[in-house]
Amino acid sequence: MNIEVFDNQRSLTVSQERVVHAVEATLNFLRITTDFLTVHLVSKKRIKELHGQLFNDMTITDCITQPFDPPNQLKTPHFLGEVFICPWVAKTYAEKRGLDPYDELLLYLVHTLLHLSGLEDTSTEKAAKMRIAEKKVLEHLKSKHIHLK
Repeated sequence: MNIEVFDNQRSLTVSQERVVHAVEATLNFLRITTDFLTVHLVSKKRIKELHGQLFNDMTITDCITQPFDPPNQLKTPHFLGEVFICPWVAKTYAEKRGLDPYDELLLYLVHTLLHLSGLEDTSTEKAAKMRIAEKKVLEHLKSKHIHLK
């Protein structure tokens, strides 16, 4: 599996190796195989631009998921998709609530991977299922001592 991480932000120092490790552990837990996945850590300016371009919404958001090949589709090479995550949002949200920004960033990473797995949060019922899945994955990662800090 080839996981590319592009860190184009300055809000939070993030280990690309830890991101790769967290992605691999999450995909293994979800039983998703792929050949390629790309993670972009972007500035608040860039996430706002992408949100506007992709969703016609010029507000800053935490993360954006762009799926390509559906999970477990028999295709070679298989490209699961791209995710865009804004560490500035994680840091700002965490500071306001007395949380660890790296834990918040890990939540965003897990959230995007769950979107790539096919989960959505476009309704109350779907969002509830997403929250349950996030909790299960984060508990698994914690049990394996996988974190971004």
